[in-house]
Amino acid sequence: MPGRLRQAASTLAVLFATVALACCVTYSVSPLYDAQTSFFEPALLGTWVDPQSDKPTTITFAKTKTGDNGYDATYYDPDNTPPKTTFYNVHLVKLNGKLFLDAVATGASGASKDDDAAFAKKYHLLARISIEGDRFYFGLIDDNRLQEGFNSGKYSVPHNIVEGDAVLTASTADLQKFVADHADDDQLFPPAEPLVRKK
Repeated sequence: MPGRLRQAASTLAVLFATVALACCVTYSVSPLYDAQTSFFEPALLGTWVDPQSDKPTTITFAKTKTGDNGYDATYYDPDNTPPKTTFYNVHLVKLNGKLFLDAVATGASGASKDDDAAFAKKYHLLARISIEGDRFYFGLIDDNRLQEGFNSGKYSVPHNIVEGDAVLTASTADLQKFVADHADDDQLFPPAEPLVRKK
């Protein structure tokens, strides 16, 4: 997977304390959502922070201005020099009773031409989420578990392995079926420590 895209995903990995993404990232070339399944959850709106950090990174969700069920998400990393902001287009979909997030990195502050070229590919990052009051639980796909499952036969979905990362090549319909079939799989979607809503 191109390094620029891995960096964009790693910002989310750091924020959501998903250790598995330190090495590998799973992407999809197709969106998880479509016009029929896109789902808007008002409780996601607002700013979420890591309560364990003295200088926390934050992610803010706002309703997109395009008029669909999506969100504009802004990730802010104060530890970067200079502080860095990365932008995402986010959609939610409910499958088999669970809520899933589809995020596409669209740009970053101080982005170079190489960054812009990577963002233009519009790869989709997938996660299972839940919101319980002022707590936001977020579990990105564990790429290591996924690839182990491909090798053992536990998981089956069209894919390629590119630079060590799994790239899912299934259509949206097939991707939805795969995710729905494994919606309760805590090994595929390991939950991280929750973020909390910024007051």
